[in-house]
Amino acid sequence: MNKRLGKGADPSVFEDATKGGSFEGVATAFSILSEVSSCLNDSVTIFHSPRSRRVNNRKRTRIVCIASFVILVSVAVLGALVSPLAAASDLSIAREAPSLLHPFGTDNLGRDMLLRTLAGLSTSIGIGLLAALVSSFIALVLGTLAALGGKKIDACITWLIDLMLGIPHIVLLLLISYALGKGFWGVAIGVALTHWPSLCRVIRAEVLQVKQSSYVEVSKALGRGPVY
Repeated sequence: MNKRLGKGADPSVFEDATKGGSFEGVATAFSILSEVSSCLNDSVTIFHSPRSRRVNNRKRTRIVCIASFVILVSVAVLGALVSPLAAASDLSIAREAPSLLHPFGTDNLGRDMLLRTLAGLSTSIGIGLLAALVSSFIALVLGTLAALGGKKIDACITWLIDLMLGIPHIVLLLLISYALGKGFWGVAIGVALTHWPSLCRVIRAEVLQVKQSSYVEVSKALGRGPVY
């Protein structure tokens, strides 16, 4: 009974208040219950902060996204600017330990490892962005054609997707990159040509779902064309 009424409530007081059945007894009982409920509400706020104290998740997510974008752009631009300096070698400072002048130290040829790290990050970001754009475009075109082009086109594109997914990803990427002469463009094209099948399958499924929706069927019944 003490657990139900709260820490400071006495069960005998509640029983005496409701024993007579009079209006005053009922009013006293309700006042006791209101006090107990207020105490419980106060205890809940310990674990659930008021709305005024809560952190705005949307604002925090927006700030994190903007900060990440600024950092990535800064690294990409800075890496492209210091790329010529990263390739410069000086055997007199080979294998130096990290210092204020060279925070990451130097390699066997005396090249600054910090500059080489920034240049490598810039190259990786460029390859990732280019490959993502090309791969997304290929997936969008093939997925839309598979969903809207008829059974034969759908069968051909589905067979091509299964063929691409059946070959080990790393092996196919290395073969394409080696055939294209390696380097920046070889790796970028290799990544772009091997990352579209999964996204293409998702786009095909989404377009088929929209194609079979009710408002599209109503539009067809009203005589609208496929472009509309």
